Amino acid sequence: MTKIEWVVKVADAIGGKAESWNPIRAKHKKTGKVGWFCIHASEGCRNCYAERWNGWRGNGVKFRAQDIDNVDIYLDEDVLLRPLTWRKRRAVFACDMTDMFGWWVTDEMLDKIFAVIALTPHCIWMVLTKQSERMREYFTGDVERRSAKASIEFIDLSSGAGRWEKHIQAMAIEGWSTWPRPNVWLGVSAENQEQAEARIPALLQTPAAVRFVSAEPLVGAVDLLKWMRPYVSDAIGLLQPVPRLDWVIAGGESGSKARAMHPDWPRGLRDDCGRAGVAFFFKQWGEYAPGTVSSDGEIVRFAFDENRHEGLLPGGKFPEENSDKENEEFFSRLEDFVADTALDCPAEPAAYRVGRKAAGRLLDGRRHEQIPACAKASAGGPAISHAHDEGGVS
Repeated sequence: MTKIEWVVKVADAIGGKAESWNPIRAKHKKTGKVGWFCIHASEGCRNCYAERWNGWRGNGVKFRAQDIDNVDIYLDEDVLLRPLTWRKRRAVFACDMTDMFGWWVTDEMLDKIFAVIALTPHCIWMVLTKQSERMREYFTGDVERRSAKASIEFIDLSSGAGRWEKHIQAMAIEGWSTWPRPNVWLGVSAENQEQAEARIPALLQTPAAVRFVSAEPLVGAVDLLKWMRPYVSDAIGLLQPVPRLDWVIAGGESGSKARAMHPDWPRGLRDDCGRAGVAFFFKQWGEYAPGTVSSDGEIVRFAFDENRHEGLLPGGKFPEENSDKENEEFFSRLEDFVADTALDCPAEPAAYRVGRKAAGRLLDGRRHEQIPACAKASAGGPAISHAHDEGGVS
């Protein structure tokens, strides 16, 4: 099970459960401890939650290229085959503890992973990567034949897969001709404009039922509008359809070393998605809440609380709940923060550290929880005609 908000929202839309699924494991060669492995790819990886979790509950290995020799990467067959026992619908975040398309994951591993995915059409599988070129290369190859071959091998792996034998063989005979699978959603991380430019073009060249971008942690302004257009003009001025983004997820960073997200960054994504008709999901502010500083340095709006309509201080306290000394110390720290960051323009939007819970998930007083319109159809349910959106604060 997972509590990641956008996965939960998709699960709710299809009447199922939210899951994370991590069959790619890493065993420490010396200690024998089993965990995960990945390699930092860009600025978005700096404070990786999966690396922290691997330190606490996994093999203890850092997610660095030089540490790969300390682990053996393998597929955990029990975890791999578990989805074949799922009877009810699920929205699944696949391999959220590593990058499925990292170079340390072999094509043979991917074949087996996508064979399981193809055999569970009642589930929506969401794959997020920073290695978009590897993903494109894999999916523009002979994925149908390779996945069919891998699926037949499942018959010999466990009795749990044996009950799928006829289904597997029938799909293999048909050649698995329906790729891209309607239940496979492919996405890339784009924490800033540099990574958006590097990763999104390859994503749009990859066959997929749904293509999405996770702009989290958002550490810089990102303009995605050119990848949201469904048509482009050809040489003679005629509009031609082109692949485009179907979903944008945005959010700030959490954790003790989190970086601030300027409020204008998610607002720009929200507005562009609205104009282009692309689903927009705002996950969280992270550790920093939006606010405005007047010319004399006093807080005009610090963080919005939907029940009291007042400003919050760190820890979720209101000004009147703090002692004078606590407030004095806080405002002193605030002045130091404003002076040390790029978010220091008087009377301009800024962000201040209040903690993830206090910062909340409201963007200008509203939750934005849209998901792609095809969600129910992707999991074999009836089609819906518009993006699933809670609307307002609910």
